[in-house]
Amino acid sequence: MIHPDNTKQCYCGHEFNASANTDIKDVFASGENSAVRKLKFHGKGYDLFSIFIVNVLLTVVTLGIYYFWGKVKIKRYLYSQLEFDGDRFTFHGKGRELFIGGIIGLVLLGITIGIQHLLETSEDKYLIAGSIILFLIMFSLVPVIFVLSRRYYLSRSSWRGIRFSFRGGIRAFYRVLAGGVLLTMVTLGLYSPILRNRIKHYFIGNSYFGTQKFSYNGDGMEVFKQYAKAFFLYVPLTALVIFLVISIVGILLGFVIGKDIKSIAIVVATICTYFSIYVVFYWFEFWFTKYVWNHTSFMNAAFSLEMDFIPYLKLKTGNLLIYIFTLGLGWPWAAVRNNRFLAERLVLTGDLDFELIRQEFVEASATGESVADIFDIGAGLDIGI
Repeated sequence: MIHPDNTKQCYCGHEFNASANTDIKDVFASGENSAVRKLKFHGKGYDLFSIFIVNVLLTVVTLGIYYFWGKVKIKRYLYSQLEFDGDRFTFHGKGRELFIGGIIGLVLLGITIGIQHLLETSEDKYLIAGSIILFLIMFSLVPVIFVLSRRYYLSRSSWRGIRFSFRGGIRAFYRVLAGGVLLTMVTLGLYSPILRNRIKHYFIGNSYFGTQKFSYNGDGMEVFKQYAKAFFLYVPLTALVIFLVISIVGILLGFVIGKDIKSIAIVVATICTYFSIYVVFYWFEFWFTKYVWNHTSFMNAAFSLEMDFIPYLKLKTGNLLIYIFTLGLGWPWAAVRNNRFLAERLVLTGDLDFELIRQEFVEASATGESVADIFDIGAGLDIGI
């Protein structure tokens, strides 16, 4: 809440001056002695759906213009329903700033489509050169979009009135990606888990709450070992076990009904392979999500994500079925399920010296986030909301 004398009031009821050098130790006094801090998500699928369906209708009526204001309403609801240590988060984004960024994104998208059209109608001798140029343009653009989007999201996010911020440089992200993308291509994807871990180092290590930064100490080789184990050991073994089980059942059934089942062997093998890849893919995502949180810290406190694989697989499979059977209209319920699942299992343990945290607002443009939306690049705030 904004007061005429330039003070704000946080959720816990304490007032503080909103200048850049505000000392907030009094703001956090209510939770300062707590060693274990937990998340809680209060959102409901029906409430989010009522916002979502109105956004869809207004977006259609306004020929897409209302989309940016609708997105802000969704974010504000999700943030306001997420509680940490007794107080809720706030999203400060505005539809107008996203709309202006969206115009820039549409211009860039139009240029990209135009180049693609020229390539399709050009002579073969220009096709390869043009394709390389288009790839280089996109490769140069995507890192900028990711960084600017993260800057925007964190700068518009706050807890107890204190803003988050992202201070990673675009040039530094290019350095992370340049060699990593090349190695990923040369190794036919084997380097991808190490690159993914390096990207986490960059984004988490450059994220701040007030004047204090987050830290991440994940090891790329450890991630690679789990990746290799998952896709070169677990996939074949899982597919083999499933195939044997189905084959045995099929053979027994064949004897009973007296029919040859060889004709369906290939179909069964294909289904088993795809199913095993699905399960193992989500196992690695489960492992990596847990690994990242368990190696992330803030000041002297460490995050801990305690979850088991089966509940995680049920969550993802349930969300997939919701999307399929509701033709996407069930997204609000899937979003609520994701947030509640994370909130119930994530804790921050350790002593925090809140006297060291000061308010420090870092301005950021909405252009990156809007362009990320236009190009369908997931570059937002990676905390589950």
